[in-house]
This record gives sequence, structure tokens and C-alpha cells, in this order.
Amino acid sequence: MEASKILESSSDQELVLQHLGWIADINQLLAVQVLASEKRTDLLPPLPPDEVIAAIDPRKVDILLRYLHWLIEDQDSGDTQFHTTYALLLSKSALDANEKEHVMQNPEGVNQKEINISDRWNNSIFDTPVRERLQFFLQSSDLYDPEEVLDLVEGSKLWLEKMVSLQAILYRKLGQETLVLQILAL
Repeated sequence: MEASKILESSSDQELVLQHLGWIADINQLLAVQVLASEKRTDLLPPLPPDEVIAAIDPRKVDILLRYLHWLIEDQDSGDTQFHTTYALLLSKSALDANEKEHVMQNPEGVNQKEINISDRWNNSIFDTPVRERLQFFLQSSDLYDPEEVLDLVEGSKLWLEKMVSLQAILYRKLGQETLVLQILAL
């Protein structure tokens, strides 16, 4: 789309942020492309990340995830706020995917899946399911707040049924090695 190409190379930060929502409504991948454009990182002044995050519709989680991933992985951001926000968004997405993954009964009593998790992330910059991305990020980053993630996921079905390794990672980050050993011994 021509408008996204113009925004990719625009040095007018207000213009880019003002039209970001419009581009996102048309195509979320184009919106991320505008934000993470090589032109923008090589030739133009960077967009202020806090303003970009504020400009992204919070219901467009995939854009937020992609943008934060780009900031953290490609731009080497060491901002703990971005790492924590990314960890929380991945956690919420994993919880949502886990809920949708549960088997539902159809009227004939035959089990069927409501949704395939990998289908949910097609055309994503990530090829792995959200739970695996969450686990990898929590393991590899030391810059997020593990207590916030723990508060979000503790007691959920994801926590209770699927993620012994998630429990071990978070408790290890909190310095509770004895509890980690107990969890892993089960």
C-alpha cells in the first residue's frame, strides 16, 4: 500500500503516529513494517517507543507483540518496562490460547478442538506457538519483572496444567531455588 511506504520514509513522527491506527486497521503487518522500517532505523530519527506503544490500539495485541519483539531483539532495548510489557502480553496471549485450545463437546458428544494455537499465529514473525515463545523469553531475559508475570498466570489453567517449566523459570528468577527443585522433582 502506497500510504505505508510514505509513512515508512517520513521524518514527521507526528504524521506517522497519527496514521498508525488507520494503517493497522487495514493491515497489521504493514503497521509493524512502518514502525520497524529499515529506513527509519538507518536514516531517520527513531520514533519514541513510549509514544509508539501509546499510539497502538491495545486490542491489536499482535502489533504490540511484534513491535516489542523488534525493540527488544532487533534494537537491543534494555528497558525493563518493555521487557515486562512484552512478558505480560505473551503471558496473556498464552492464557488466551490455552482457553481456546480446551476441548469442547459438540452436540453429538464428539470432542473437537475449538482452535489450533499455531493457526492463531499464522503470518506472524514467530513460527512457534505462543507458550513456547513465552517460555523462551522468560528463560532468556533478566529484564522483566517476574512477580508481575507470576501474579498474572499463577492459579490459571495454563499454570496448573501445562507449564511446570514456566513455574520453575519464574521462581528461579525470584531466587526461590528450593521451590524450583521441588517443582521439577514432581
